[in-house]
Amino acid sequence: MFKLDEGLYAIDCPFKGYTVSVGCIIGEGVGLIDCGIKESPVQVLQPLLRTIRLDLKEVVTVLLTHGHFDHCGGLSEIKRASRASALCHEMDKPLVEDPPLVFRLLHSRFPGLYDEETAEFAAEGIDRVVDDGDAINIAGRDVTVLHTPGHSAGSLCVLDKETNVAFAGDSFQGEGEDRPLLFHCFREYVESLKRVAQSAPSMIVLGHPFPPFRKSILEGVEVDQFLRRSIDA
Repeated sequence: MFKLDEGLYAIDCPFKGYTVSVGCIIGEGVGLIDCGIKESPVQVLQPLLRTIRLDLKEVVTVLLTHGHFDHCGGLSEIKRASRASALCHEMDKPLVEDPPLVFRLLHSRFPGLYDEETAEFAAEGIDRVVDDGDAINIAGRDVTVLHTPGHSAGSLCVLDKETNVAFAGDSFQGEGEDRPLLFHCFREYVESLKRVAQSAPSMIVLGHPFPPFRKSILEGVEVDQFLRRSIDA
């Protein structure tokens, strides 16, 4: 649990020998930016919250950067344990509410990598859709939503108003890995990168520790270098 600012944290959750990032806001309850895979709430988030005398039942908001299973898979468990509201972009709402859909789409593009029928999380309803420029208060903290399509149609980047830390999900992937970057649209991916670069984030919390830096939290010159590498990849 890495402290970014008072009441603002990044959590690395294990994911198939890798990690997936969850943003955590502690203030008026607990707010989450993404929620990991289906095992993350019980195996990672709950134990960490209990170390600071909090609990999953105190989660009030889950804002999803996109509707892929490694970022929204824990939503059902969190909503079972709490009264949390789930938010995402309208374009990715169907992916959360119909888990096999994302794999059907991936299978249609990359049939050798993804099984058409696989579903790795339970369907869960989205309570509110958000869009580009929306100002949202999560657990007492103000954030701004940027619609950053490319990786998925409804990908979001979440900017913390006070620190300008950007929670990017998989919107930007550096040099990628030994697999497709799963672009919804390459042109939109590049345009999204350029938009976020103009906002000059102080730090970026990536969805995974993408190369070249292979860490999930970037700051200083790493931010600009990573965004440039992402455009060139």
